[in-house]
Amino acid sequence: MLRFAISLALTMLVLSAWRCTFGSADTTPVVLALEALIRDPGPHDGRLVTVRGEVLDRVSLLGAGGYRLAAGSGESILVVGLGTAAQPGEVVTVTGVFRIAASFGALQAPVIVVR
Repeated sequence: MLRFAISLALTMLVLSAWRCTFGSADTTPVVLALEALIRDPGPHDGRLVTVRGEVLDRVSLLGAGGYRLAAGSGESILVVGLGTAAQPGEVVTVTGVFRIAASFGALQAPVIVVR
């Protein structure tokens, strides 16, 4: 859980540094299997995507929320935004801007930013 919280905090810092805006993203989301997004993230960086997966764990930080969304393969991706209230164990569909965030040593943080 600590690793997840640190990863979320670092991701939020990276995103604020990039000044991620929704205005630059396409308005029609690309619907993808979460496994496909994790396996080949490059073409989708900065695009509006829709994926489905199971919420693993969640954390709140400075008015924002985040959770790990798991693919059937066991791999996961971070989902961050204001008021994200998904509960662990829930299967959810998420639409947001996908970003290939930086790696911090062993921590990798690809992320979907929801409105």
